[in-house]
Amino acid sequence: MSKRSEWTWKTADPALNARLHLKYEPGNWGDVLKGAWLVPLARAVAQNAGRRPVRYLDPFAGAPSYPLLDASAKRLEQLPSGEHAERVRVFAQRGEWPSCALLARDTLLACGATLKLSVFDAHELARKAWAGIPETEVLNVNSGEDAFERRRRERLAPDLVLVDSYDFFDHWGGLLAELCSLSRKVPVLVYIFNTAPRGAGYASQYERLRKKLAEWGAAQSPVLLGRLPYDKIETRAHHEVILLAPSAFTKGISEELKIITEELARRHAGDAPFAIIA
Repeated sequence: MSKRSEWTWKTADPALNARLHLKYEPGNWGDVLKGAWLVPLARAVAQNAGRRPVRYLDPFAGAPSYPLLDASAKRLEQLPSGEHAERVRVFAQRGEWPSCALLARDTLLACGATLKLSVFDAHELARKAWAGIPETEVLNVNSGEDAFERRRRERLAPDLVLVDSYDFFDHWGGLLAELCSLSRKVPVLVYIFNTAPRGAGYASQYERLRKKLAEWGAAQSPVLLGRLPYDKIETRAHHEVILLAPSAFTKGISEELKIITEELARRHAGDAPFAIIA
């Protein structure tokens, strides 16, 4: 995977760009989908942990938060009521959109968990920002992929993992086996920017990924997948999240994630599928 060293997405307001440093708009529907899954996952992990400390691993964490853009504020208004929307609104009141790691942190703390966030991002300013967040360790590695090598070397055992490398769709072959191995014991949530609608090569890449996931699901534990269209302008892509987790964990949370995703899809669609325009 790339080290996300080249930043391309910018807002029309130059004053905000210094805090963005992203390849995409913060607070987009992909961020919404990730957060909507991660909040109940973190809650479930905290409940299962009891009094044991919880370790969250996010090796592609981005910055702790980003400026709340107008489009993201409008998406917030579309979110179904519930725990995820409430947590995002706390940040929105300060003019910010939270990273998934901060959403996980706040959810775990609200559940009374003792926790340690282990994070990394290729961008130096993001790493410096995380250094000021309590309960957070900024990993001393060269890349997000190296975080998994460090985990094996030091025998660190996370309780919840988020992989949001943005280009996972293009380079999943080097990391999927590691994530599947991790998911034998802990839930692993992966974001995929699925560009399969853009052509035969992309579609073939996605078919290979789905085949690998199906093989893992049949052999170990069902893999859960949630999907939203990219947005109303760029229709040739999907936001997707996949959950790799122990079978008992998946069984316990699948219905909640199904309800969340279907409601998000309805809100995202917006306009009715049939109308008479006079």
